[in-house]
Amino acid sequence: MTKTIAIDDSLTSLKKRLEREGYKIVDMDKTNLKNVDAVIVNSIDDNIMGIQNTYTKSPVVSADGLDHEEVIRELKNKGL
Repeated sequence: MTKTIAIDDSLTSLKKRLEREGYKIVDMDKTNLKNVDAVIVNSIDDNIMGIQNTYTKSPVVSADGLDHEEVIRELKNKGL
């Protein structure tokens, strides 16, 4: 089954890479966050815990300082 990932708009090249890996990519908005398997953000800030606790029960992965392979490894480590 295809896993759905919400991803920060600024991570364009990562979006393309994840699509090539077979993930379905959606915009990161409050509606989509309820129906995704994971959320990838550019960086963790004070507000991200509010997003995770309020809008999704899915794991949130920060891409800050990670290359594409490391982000994919994080997703796979979470069973995605």
